[in-house]
Amino acid sequence: NASINSPLFDKAMELVKERNGCWDTDLALTILQACGIQNPEILIEDSTREVRTVQRLTESLRAQVNRCEEAISMLKDVAFEFGTGRVLEHRRRFLSDLAVVFSGALYSK
Repeated sequence: NASINSPLFDKAMELVKERNGCWDTDLALTILQACGIQNPEILIEDSTREVRTVQRLTESLRAQVNRCEEAISMLKDVAFEFGTGRVLEHRRRFLSDLAVVFSGALYSK
């Protein structure tokens, strides 16, 4: 077991400071050893594949959140531009036109 004054603890802290925000398997193994785990049996291939999957999912989530943010921004702009009354009028006209489309009747203005 490593204590706060042990070389393993010092090595782990040094790696943490050097790789601020960029941890890798070397750092993880050093931390595990500093905690007293001598043989963590980590399969690098499996963990790397899982990390890539998490990164891909994170990027996808970030893109979806950005799209939602853009849509909300556009909706806010439309609502402020038209005001509540004009939005309701546009909505009423849209629903009326939609009803004509689905009624199957011919309609001319």
